[in-house]
Amino acid sequence: MSNNQALAASATPNRPVHKVGSTLYFADPQVVNITTAATTLVRTGPCVLASLSVNTLVASATIKVYDGLTAAGTLLGTFTLPSTITGVNPFSLDLGWPADVGITVVTSGATDITLMVE
Repeated sequence: MSNNQALAASATPNRPVHKVGSTLYFADPQVVNITTAATTLVRTGPCVLASLSVNTLVASATIKVYDGLTAAGTLLGTFTLPSTITGVNPFSLDLGWPADVGITVVTSGATDITLMVE
């Protein structure tokens, strides 16, 4: 039995297994909250960006998500908030984006976001 097969066989319903590329790993949920304009290394190693919640919207702010240990990694996606914020409630997105190297997020403005990474 290969290491990946052994890992998959030992998974329990409370600890799912994800596959990123050819690597299987146990999901280890982590919640990260970012509240300033910053470059943030959220997680290292193979993982999945499960969801992104925008808690406080800032006009024209951007949120860039990279597969990498820095913003020099592969860009997975960019979210740009509208230039005029009126009557908009916070929102969440279910993503399920796999990353091979890790997740780095670059935020502009004081946008308050919460990420769930597994």
